Amino acid sequence: MVIHLIHKIFQTSNKFFLNVVAMALTMQCAITVHAQELPLWKIHYDSTQHYWGKDWKKSIQNLQTAERSALSDLGMYDVNYLTIINDLGIAYWQAKDFANAEKTLIKSYKLKLELLDDNDPELIRAITNLAGLYTDQSKHAQARQLYKRVLKNINPAVEDLYWTSGKNLLANYEQDAQLDSATLLIEKLASQNHGSSPQQKLRHYDFKIAEGRIARKRRHYDTAQEILAKIVTEISLHQDLILSDRYVQALHELGLTHLATGSFNKAEKNILLAFRITKSHHASNNTLLVEVLNSLASVYEKLSIYDKAVSYYQEALVLCERLGSQHFNSCLTLKSNLAGIQLKEGQLKPAIESYSNILSSISSHEQTSPLFQITVLNNLSAAYRKNKAYTQATTHLERAQKLINDYQLNDDDLAATVANNLAVLLTAQGKLEQALQQYKKAFDTRKKIYGDNSVLLMDLASNMAVVYWALKKEQEAIPLFQKSIELAVRQIHYTFPNLNEDEQVQFYKKLKEDFERFNTIAFQYAASKPELLTQVFNNQIIIKSLLFFTQQHRNDLIYNQKDSILIKQYDLVKEKREQLGLFYQLSLQEVKQVGISPTTLEKEIDELEKNISLKTSETVAEKLLAKATQWKNIQAAMAADEALIEIIRVRKYDFKHYQESLADRVSFGFTDSTHYAALVTTKETINNPTLVLMRNGFNMENRLLTYYRNALRFSVSDEHSYNSYWKAIDGAVTNKQKIFFAGDGVYYKLNINTFRNPVDGKFIVQHYNVHYLLNPAQYLEKTKINFTTQRAVLMGDPMFDLDIPKPSKTRNDEHGFSSLPGAQKEIQKLETLLKSKGWQTNAYLRNNATEKNVKSIQSPTILHIATHGFFSDDVVPLAEDVKKDFLFQSGLVLAGANKSLSDKTAQIEDDGILTAYEVMNLDLSKTDLVVLSACETGLGKIENGEGVFGLQRSFLQAGARDIMISLWKVDDQYTQELMVSFYQNLLSGKSKTDALKTAQLHLMKSTLDPLLWGGFILVGVD
Repeated sequence: MVIHLIHKIFQTSNKFFLNVVAMALTMQCAITVHAQELPLWKIHYDSTQHYWGKDWKKSIQNLQTAERSALSDLGMYDVNYLTIINDLGIAYWQAKDFANAEKTLIKSYKLKLELLDDNDPELIRAITNLAGLYTDQSKHAQARQLYKRVLKNINPAVEDLYWTSGKNLLANYEQDAQLDSATLLIEKLASQNHGSSPQQKLRHYDFKIAEGRIARKRRHYDTAQEILAKIVTEISLHQDLILSDRYVQALHELGLTHLATGSFNKAEKNILLAFRITKSHHASNNTLLVEVLNSLASVYEKLSIYDKAVSYYQEALVLCERLGSQHFNSCLTLKSNLAGIQLKEGQLKPAIESYSNILSSISSHEQTSPLFQITVLNNLSAAYRKNKAYTQATTHLERAQKLINDYQLNDDDLAATVANNLAVLLTAQGKLEQALQQYKKAFDTRKKIYGDNSVLLMDLASNMAVVYWALKKEQEAIPLFQKSIELAVRQIHYTFPNLNEDEQVQFYKKLKEDFERFNTIAFQYAASKPELLTQVFNNQIIIKSLLFFTQQHRNDLIYNQKDSILIKQYDLVKEKREQLGLFYQLSLQEVKQVGISPTTLEKEIDELEKNISLKTSETVAEKLLAKATQWKNIQAAMAADEALIEIIRVRKYDFKHYQESLADRVSFGFTDSTHYAALVTTKETINNPTLVLMRNGFNMENRLLTYYRNALRFSVSDEHSYNSYWKAIDGAVTNKQKIFFAGDGVYYKLNINTFRNPVDGKFIVQHYNVHYLLNPAQYLEKTKINFTTQRAVLMGDPMFDLDIPKPSKTRNDEHGFSSLPGAQKEIQKLETLLKSKGWQTNAYLRNNATEKNVKSIQSPTILHIATHGFFSDDVVPLAEDVKKDFLFQSGLVLAGANKSLSDKTAQIEDDGILTAYEVMNLDLSKTDLVVLSACETGLGKIENGEGVFGLQRSFLQAGARDIMISLWKVDDQYTQELMVSFYQNLLSGKSKTDALKTAQLHLMKSTLDPLLWGGFILVGVD
């Protein structure tokens, strides 16, 4: 486990000490001379002002000469001499010559103590300068005594130095974790802050923010949230510019409180707002901006959104290094955080090098906090462990543990993290019982700090469960696996709606393996603990709902709320997405001519999507929670003749022992073995779904799939696919008629209707009515649709050679598409049929079947497109580093496509190639059915557990309810007959699935070749 200092990254814990430093860095300029000729000390003092803050060495040289001359000319009690030695002490301090700085500032302090009253401002400045020096050296006890003296001797009603010293003393208490003393000091300072002047108002909020921060550090998270949320509300109502800095601080602290408790969605909202305000209104306050940037990066790191985390850490580091050497520790912390990302992304050698350099810097810099040292040692140990350098890993963890003991930090979250990493190391060394003790120690510490339901227990519960499982102690392992998944689901529900689509993909990537591992465990113990199958099923509902259905809920919400600003932002996102899709297809030279880089557009889209996500997140989360379908809801609704089949591709999780350097090692992870599981639900499966496990996944995805495709391609009888993919499942759905089928993995490439039972010679389509679902939860949404509107858009037989001077009648070369005369007849027949039933139709044929016309369509009831489809990375040329390049690898071919393929000067925005990327931007929010009467429109990039990313998903994401797609190249003539028959059945009142099945059975009277009748499936709610 990698850890970071994600609290205040500046070692002073807040910004108040920095105010003292800023004051000290300003020369006093109190030199007075009465003679006509300037003395030597005055000349050198004035010269110092030229180098001040630029060249400390020359500043010191001039001040040393001035000091000697002034001492000789004026004596040590002269005000000019006192000014010179004060500034000389500060110059030593900034040059990191702490010994001479301390010696000189003590001399300044003692001389002023002899001359001045206790409450004289000049004496107080001398005290605070010395206290600041002590603080910078981590000599907190000495600094504390000086600040206390200031507070004792100054009247708070008349001296600003009183408040500055009070705030710095507060920072001092926080640095030494003297939180009780800090609380008492806040109460004292707040009680003395009377009045309603702007300055007193600022101090009021300073103390309230400090109160919230102390509550967070004391782990009184509810109290901290209450205090800070109240401040945020109060200041936001005032809309007072002078308070905006405190508003940012309150937002930031509130975000850190949420981050500490694992409420990453709330943390992101608050810290992101703090960042945007700071960036726009307080750009010059780089200290605050660095802190906020670090915290925001930490949120994205926790969410596994590493590209954003790195970007914000790097931005913070650049600003931090500009602030100067006094922020050495802050910059070092940021470097450590960046190394942590390298470690998490598996860049072990760079991570080890970075951490080693940081450790070297720590050893040469006495002011580094022990917490930071422990953090670096822990993370370096993790890097060595992952690199299988176990001796070095052990050495660094032992050093970290010693520091924890020395500083009595055993009850800190950091101690839990180190214990967890030690447990992981012991596990890798085969010392499982010892590892368990460390895991328990870490788990108990975190549970005590955060409570039993914190998501911060998720990884620990999972790690401990794996070790129990390896020891064959399933009674202990299974509850912990369940606990880990329960916390993961909780995190998903509350965090996912906050994220835009790219962030969601990265966030889910980490959690996905936890769900996959749980599947292995559940299927292993299904016989003795069948209730685990129910949890697996419920997990599948969540997983398959994540990306697609979260976006769908958000799109619906935007238009249903009728929020003009939100709709405008959403439309702008679609416009910029369209523009970005065009830019991806330009050469580097063309992009330069346009003057806008794809990277700039990506950032603009990201920010717009984030605004929309944050504004709609709470409502989307509520909808997801309200719609949290579970297996028991589906089972209770099952009819006697129905069965629901949820297919799960299973990567087997396992462990092995092996010998390395005479020491027993243990390795855990996913193996090359692939299984397929079918969870079958019927009216009879009262307690949990039935498990059908097929263990030959590798063959199913390779040799058997090749056989299935070749049998289709060469029109030979398929003797094996039924037995390979269906026979085991068939036994669990005996006497059922309707099959609701949610696929995964290889099953996305198959039409189960085309499997032929070798016993009776019949196809599945002749036995069952198969309904394809994206998600098993869609079973509860099945309703027969009575078309409330009757408007159809039909498009077909595009003129692919449009604008080519001498078009070829039969283009079959690799750079062109041939005409589809059957498609024109198909559209004409369908238009006649639909009109006869009272439908309004718009037909686009030949040169009107253009990409531009498709994009102008607005939510017809039915959209039917008859043309060529493609699934290939050769059709659309792309620039490098294109995000979601797979969405450009599937699409539809429309008028003018052949010119675009052969002529690079063609207009990309209307090039006749409609990609899945562009389809997402269509307005199909009220479209009930999309029919893609084209080849291979159901193919795309398969993400196991999530579905097919291609045309079908893009059309559904654009708003379509159901879609008919093809899984292979289809014959022009037979497709025409199938489509006409399908619409005749649909318009006569049949459901879409029944209409397609009836059409296929009708076609089977002419041919039993599944290549000709079985290419199409219908996916959706139906």
